[in-house]
Amino acid sequence: MRKYTPKGSVQKRAKYNDRFWVAPPVPREQVKDDSFFAEVLETVSSEVEILDSYVEIKQLVIHIKPEDNLKTLKSLKEKSCFEMCSGLSGC
Repeated sequence: MRKYTPKGSVQKRAKYNDRFWVAPPVPREQVKDDSFFAEVLETVSSEVEILDSYVEIKQLVIHIKPEDNLKTLKSLKEKSCFEMCSGLSGC
C-alpha cells in the first residue's frame, strides 16, 4: 500500500515555493558613544574581555569567552541594573 497523504489542505497551501530564496541578513550597527549601550559596554569591559559587540534589532549583542559568562551576568545585574537577558550562548 502507498503511504497516506492528507489531501484536505491542498487548496490552502501555496502552489509554488522558492526553494533557493535566502533571507537577507539583519543589519548590524556599531555601538554609539553617547548611547545607553555604550555605558553598559564600558561596565562589562571593566570586568571581562569583550571579543565583539554591536547593536542588532535594537538589542545589544556582546561576544565574550564562554568561561566569563557568570562574571558578565553578575556585572550586568549588579552594576548595570539588568534583571534579565534575552538570550545566552556559550559557543
